[in-house]
Amino acid sequence: MQKAPNMRTVVRKRADSFWYCQLPNYKIDFEVLSNEDTFTDDCSSVLDKGFQETDSLPWKARVIRKEPTVHCPVLGVSKSHPHQCRLNMMFNHAVTDGTNLRFLNSCLLQSLNCVLSGLSPDETELGIFENNKDFEKLLQERERKLLEDPTKINSIRFSLPLLGEEPTLIQSFPRPDVSRPTTSYIRRSVDSLVMKGLLSKCSQKGVTFNSFSMAVCNVALAELMREAGSQRDTFKLYILLFVTSRRYRSAKKHLIGNYTTSLTYKSEVPRNPRDSFWEYCKRIDSELHSHYKEEGLLLDQIVVQKMMDAEHGPFNYTDKPRPVSHDYTQNHMADITKGFAIEGRYVQVMDVIPYQRIHNFRNALVQEIYTFKGKTSYNFCYADNYFSRETVNLIADRIFHLFEVVGK
Repeated sequence: MQKAPNMRTVVRKRADSFWYCQLPNYKIDFEVLSNEDTFTDDCSSVLDKGFQETDSLPWKARVIRKEPTVHCPVLGVSKSHPHQCRLNMMFNHAVTDGTNLRFLNSCLLQSLNCVLSGLSPDETELGIFENNKDFEKLLQERERKLLEDPTKINSIRFSLPLLGEEPTLIQSFPRPDVSRPTTSYIRRSVDSLVMKGLLSKCSQKGVTFNSFSMAVCNVALAELMREAGSQRDTFKLYILLFVTSRRYRSAKKHLIGNYTTSLTYKSEVPRNPRDSFWEYCKRIDSELHSHYKEEGLLLDQIVVQKMMDAEHGPFNYTDKPRPVSHDYTQNHMADITKGFAIEGRYVQVMDVIPYQRIHNFRNALVQEIYTFKGKTSYNFCYADNYFSRETVNLIADRIFHLFEVVGK
């Protein structure tokens, strides 16, 4: 906590505004659980309750020790590190984002190894927790410029999904009837030889794996929606991309906090996408490159979304979550082993599994792709009041089938 200032920062409401603050006294919420079968449900229960104003820290942790007979994910480590534990760190998203997790986990691992070595951990702060004032000024300046150009406002509006209109993907499949919505997961692993072939194919075609995986997903969804009875010639899909606003910040040191926001990308899937897959993939690659590179597009989208729907604006999404408007969210995290201290004399990190709750927010389906220690995982995180497990399995099966077909 001493190395990362956001890990001792909480949110408090004063008048009509929310403020960041650090309390002089705090209580650590850390429990050791004993039942492996209910571990995930116990952690889900903690997250369902959320972070309250009475909490003095923005994180909670639950840990359970695994039985010695449990298989270790990494071969050859069991002899030197015979004990396995499962640690679930739960963070308040108001003060941290996914980019921070490598840094925070590295700090935790280094501190544990120091303590077990009989040394005192280094408590030097390694980053800055910066507020949103400068970023909000940029948005205000952008809004003034946009108001002078109604044509550009309309152009940005056209690139965003219509508020109140249910996404095409959700319309195409039956909605489950659940009394209490929750977030569910389907986790798949990409075979290492298949992944090697896909990366080689992407390199040959001059596209990134991020663009390739999006093209595969879009083709899979279009095929499944057509098989489900849709008569559309083409499908317009709205995809939400997680991006960082750090490049708009003035701080030069490593920024620690929640600086993640989202960018909308609209893609039109052709009638017979497999017949022209690589042309479609290259178009996505080119358009995504322009989206990420264009300095003001993110600011424009945030401002116009606020104009379109002030009630569910980007700064009050916790009180009044915006209705689901995108077909899915893609989060390609690449190789998260890089920049992540995962090995130590006494403690090592064997595996990492992202864990999030989306059913109360505007995401109904999040796809996460990442590589850890050479193993590539493809996780499907979905709100079970929008998608059934059967539907998400159909999507996953078709994506993995296309990996093999188009990757040859």
